[in-house]
Amino acid sequence: MKKPTRMLLFAALALYLTALWNKGFVYSPNWLSFLELTVLLALMSYLIIPLSKIVLFPVHLLTFGLLSVGGYMLLFYFVGKYTDIIAVDSWVFSGFSLGGMAIQKVSFSQMGNLFVSALSISAIINTLEKIT
Repeated sequence: MKKPTRMLLFAALALYLTALWNKGFVYSPNWLSFLELTVLLALMSYLIIPLSKIVLFPVHLLTFGLLSVGGYMLLFYFVGKYTDIIAVDSWVFSGFSLGGMAIQKVSFSQMGNLFVSALSISAIINTLEKIT
């Protein structure tokens, strides 16, 4: 019971943090829709991603773990295409500078933003799993 509850919290936090910095990743403001998306993401993180890592182990090794990012991309693509819970659109990152290091302005297409959003969700969930 502890792990599924943790996965729900991690999924909700990952969705929220990704939507904060990525303006092309928008979920429905309805809390029930957010809960549905959180449950879908938690199921993906808890069941489907680990099973795909076992079944597709050689592919997982060759892609250095990007298989889970592909899974999240598929989830966001199909949920965005067939429901109104989430929308992943093209987006322009305005860039920033911090302590002499600068990241320039970058324009993401819809597919590029889908990849960046999935990478962000995957990184946040994996980081939270590692520290707890």
